[in-house]
Amino acid sequence: MAEKVRVGIIGAGRWADLVLAPGVQAHPQADLVAVCRRTKGSAEEFAAKFGATQVFTDYRDLVRLDGLDAVVVATPNATHYETCLAAFEQGLHVFCEKPIAMTTAQAKELWLAADAAGVKNMVSFTARFLPHARYVKRLLDRHWCGRLFHFNLNKQAGYGGIDTPFKWRWDREQAGGGVLADLGSHGLDLARWLVGDIKRVCATLPTFIRERPDVRTGELREVNVDDAAAILVEFENGVQGVLHISWVAHKGRTQTVELCGEDGALIFDSNPEGWEMGLRGSRRGDEKRVELPVPPELWEGIDDSTPERGFRSFIEDYPGPTRRFLDVILGDEPSAPSFYDGMKAQELIEAAQISDRERRWVELPLAG
Repeated sequence: MAEKVRVGIIGAGRWADLVLAPGVQAHPQADLVAVCRRTKGSAEEFAAKFGATQVFTDYRDLVRLDGLDAVVVATPNATHYETCLAAFEQGLHVFCEKPIAMTTAQAKELWLAADAAGVKNMVSFTARFLPHARYVKRLLDRHWCGRLFHFNLNKQAGYGGIDTPFKWRWDREQAGGGVLADLGSHGLDLARWLVGDIKRVCATLPTFIRERPDVRTGELREVNVDDAAAILVEFENGVQGVLHISWVAHKGRTQTVELCGEDGALIFDSNPEGWEMGLRGSRRGDEKRVELPVPPELWEGIDDSTPERGFRSFIEDYPGPTRRFLDVILGDEPSAPSFYDGMKAQELIEAAQISDRERRWVELPLAG
């Protein structure tokens, strides 16, 4: 490979603008060379902002660009499958937003296609990359809590409140699911990564706000996806898990994870955009939980002198999702979280949807 990884980005919405493109742009051994967006004008504007020289309105043209090494896929969920498959067919490394597909069958096909192509493949499960989460993973691997009993995750967001207009995320045909697919995919992946594979799930997926004004016309449109999720899980190792996730909380965005075991307990809070982080723990015999400082090597250059700077530094200075993807390519390292992890998250999403629809526990793996 050349000295720099040549990257194209497909989809250029808010998250691509805020996180994904800056992560590529800040990497010293990467060039963002191409942008694909539905309209040429908006693609040209995005390309000018991040220094890309090639503009496309069809992803099939971008993936055939001579000299391209990798793509970042940040389009609506329903397009991930066909876009990633086209990239793998061209031998490109792929970083994809979550969820990677609309069904478990599609996700499995993508995982197998990536493996067959022999390319790097990663999913944007951001929670894995936070310093506090990485330290918790280290502590658990060292049996800090002893035999684990409970995993509890509470993830609340307010950007789906009653005044939020109807966009593609509120349409099942484009999104494949609501908050479960959006924020829940992060929580389910974090659960698997920290605790292990999940044996069965039971879920309720209500829709509290059933109509929203169309973002363009203002006319009310029916919402056909969940805006909250309450999920019980049983892990293969016997640990109990509870996940509660919401779009309609009156908060910006918060996440609290608690792990309790025979010898200790850990609880960590994370809100990357507000840079609100914390980790507390207690061991058997302690009277109360105490703050646990994250080792300096896990911060890896993050400047958190202010909340705003902390978030920007997490994107630009720290090996977070897109930067880590580029390092994996350059160092020929294993992909993680990979499309296999994306497939497992999709299977859990699908199992939760079946559970809600049929009002029962659903065993994993899913048949077929």
